[in-house]
Amino acid sequence: MAKAKKLPSGNWNVKVFSHIENGKRKYESFTAESKAEAEYLASQFKHEKEERQSGNITVKEAMDRYIESRKNILSPSTYREYSKSVERDLTALHNVRIRALTKEQVQKAIDQEAKEHSPKTVRNMYALFAASVKMFDSKVDISAKLPKKQRISRYIPTDADIKKLLEYVAGKPIEAPVLLAATGSLRRSEIAALKPDDLTDLGVIVNKAMVEDINKQWVIKPPKTNAGYRFSPLPPNVVERVRKGLPTPNPTIIYHQFSNALKACGLPHFRFHDLRHYYASTLHALNVPDKYIMQNGGWESEQVLHNVYQHTLSNRAEQENEKVINYFEAIAGKDKTPKMQHEMQHKEKSI
Repeated sequence: MAKAKKLPSGNWNVKVFSHIENGKRKYESFTAESKAEAEYLASQFKHEKEERQSGNITVKEAMDRYIESRKNILSPSTYREYSKSVERDLTALHNVRIRALTKEQVQKAIDQEAKEHSPKTVRNMYALFAASVKMFDSKVDISAKLPKKQRISRYIPTDADIKKLLEYVAGKPIEAPVLLAATGSLRRSEIAALKPDDLTDLGVIVNKAMVEDINKQWVIKPPKTNAGYRFSPLPPNVVERVRKGLPTPNPTIIYHQFSNALKACGLPHFRFHDLRHYYASTLHALNVPDKYIMQNGGWESEQVLHNVYQHTLSNRAEQENEKVINYFEAIAGKDKTPKMQHEMQHKEKSI
């Protein structure tokens, strides 16, 4: 154990090897008024370091340290959700030391959580748990069978729904948020962070978001991903109406105002976020290339975008299905030749 040295100030100092960075040895320095206290602090640091390296810490300690080590790079909302998850999820594993973890323990904990939570939630729990444990012991086997992903069928608003909604919200505080989401694909957090200077005559500049921090205070932060920085084009009449509605309230108020608007105009329930899905599906139906839809909407990958419009707008799908039904109805029955086939035959004869 390193010995403390007396400083000119009269205090005592101990330096303990910490790690190697860029080929250089790095040390932790501990200073105290007495030699014994300085050496105790250094000894405690060394002991904790050895525990971390050996995996001799509990799962709860590993998760706490993991999210704390990433506090400065996580968004405030993500840090808050991680902190909540550490306290409430997979509690059956909290007091188990990492080096004593077994696959059976992990699987039992996952199965228990799956009884009360959706597959997506359980998968998120496991991802945080696994990342935390692996940070302290990369060799430990904590593999588990996770619940299968569910394909959720959501109601995507139709053109008629959007028109009816826009007629109702005209002149109301919720008008600008609805316009920005449905015609510009902005998220609630992005809308709430907008300032008048972010609007141009051609659209809106998106470069920030309003989110809740760990103390449930609203803060402005940069986008989570590079794709979040973007310019979203808007029609001139939309820009004019949005300009009158800025600044907008915080995301929670937007949520409640939107829910009330849906009820007031008798529309089926759908999420505010589904306005972004409407936007993506509409552009997809208009044959706009995926890369431009991703660019305008702030989606980082094609996979995420495809999940958004895994089915086209319901009203357009019904129209296409009706064409199919009418065609084969004529084929199977004694009706006249289907219009599509008649046109094709006529075209062949004229060639």
